[in-house]
Amino acid sequence: MKFLKILEKRKSIREYKSKKLSDSHFDLIDSLSNNLPNAVKNQGLEVNIFKDGSIISEKLDGIIGYHGIMIKAPHYLLIFGDENEVAYKMTGYLGEWLVLKLTKEDIGTCWIDVGANDRLIKEKLNLVSHKSVLGIIALGYPKSDARVSSIYAENDDKLISENRKGYPNTDIEYKDNIVSRRKPIEDIVFLSKWGNKITAEELDTRNYDEVFYYMRLAPSWTNRQPWKFILDGTKIILYIESSEQENNNYELIESGIAMLYFEVAMHGQGIPGYWNLEKLEDEKKYGAPDNYYYIGYYTF
Repeated sequence: MKFLKILEKRKSIREYKSKKLSDSHFDLIDSLSNNLPNAVKNQGLEVNIFKDGSIISEKLDGIIGYHGIMIKAPHYLLIFGDENEVAYKMTGYLGEWLVLKLTKEDIGTCWIDVGANDRLIKEKLNLVSHKSVLGIIALGYPKSDARVSSIYAENDDKLISENRKGYPNTDIEYKDNIVSRRKPIEDIVFLSKWGNKITAEELDTRNYDEVFYYMRLAPSWTNRQPWKFILDGTKIILYIESSEQENNNYELIESGIAMLYFEVAMHGQGIPGYWNLEKLEDEKKYGAPDNYYYIGYYTF
């Protein structure tokens, strides 16, 4: 299966079989962890798999997850790195790259929000590392009737009162029409400056229509779809909407995920290029509102 088509197959799974992954799948994860994509090779990120998931789910229950409810899985991937904006962006990029690679093998995954709990996580798990835990991904074989959701297993406050022995009976978000709840392309892509919407004809002329179809499949917290793009010559600038939460690390992870999806879509259309996370001296000229902040730009 082509990497581009995996974007359509990808789901977040929150119910797993107790069966452990096969040795060949563990070997695959080891290989992926030791052969990271070029974009993250010099970012100081490390990937570790915890094979006994019961230890993590037990010790971290009530600390991380969704209102303190852990997603129970047979295994977990932990991504370690320095606590800075670039590292969090690249954690999203790397973590989702791993998710897509595992999706190809029919291995279920789900991001778990770690918040600002690095110290407590390492304390509970007896981890000795000078690097911080930036991301955690549950993984295992999905149950045949496993519920799916967006980037994280989202819960509604009204449903959290249910028994902690199970998960809320929220509706399945993943529909047959995988873009049915996605924002229209014209709402996320601008030409030259903020608010200058691009036409479908212009996108088609630039060969970007398929690119943004696939990019919109990128998962986000509660499916909030926080991204905006500005096309400016050979630069395509990415902005992310701020949720105004005290801890915005998950927003940076979302941006890394969006970067990966966009890159995969561009390469899938035969358009080479790469992401640059440096500041743009003239970034203010694009007129982004205060509740959106600059992430980086794709160039080719």
